Amino acid sequence: MRLAFFLAVVLNLASAPAPARAAPDEAHAFEAYRQSALQGDAQGQTQLGLMYLNGQGVEEDAVEAVWWFRKSAEQGDADAQIHLGLALQEGHGVRQDDTEAFRWLRQSAEQGNPVGQYYVGVSLAEGRGVSQNLEVALEWLSKAARQELAAARDYLWANGNISVESAH
Repeated sequence: MRLAFFLAVVLNLASAPAPARAAPDEAHAFEAYRQSALQGDAQGQTQLGLMYLNGQGVEEDAVEAVWWFRKSAEQGDADAQIHLGLALQEGHGVRQDDTEAFRWLRQSAEQGNPVGQYYVGVSLAEGRGVSQNLEVALEWLSKAARQELAAARDYLWANGNISVESAH
């Protein structure tokens, strides 16, 4: 698993709210998220996808994780859109498709999610799934950096000492 994919999983796990009915035990948490997901709850679907992705309370299954991320992403869940986009970029549990990956990452970014903004900026800077556009990449990376996303600040610094204030 690439570092970028792992970073997004960790960032989103830390920020995702746990449902009140989740038990501390992974098997019970898995069942609580499964019930929530089956009822159509987008956050429950995202959390269930993460449990499948990481093998928490269930055997690791990237294909099943992507299935749940897609269900949640289609409902507009910004975190699921990131996970689905990164899985598509890496071909993890799904056929690799940079163009579709960018579409999902952009949907998350447009909702104001700083992790989504970061990955859209990186994709634009590298021309991954979209034509390279450094000016627009700078705008997205700066948005993420202004929301205190260290990865965005580091990327800006490492790629030419670009300051957040220099963005439009």
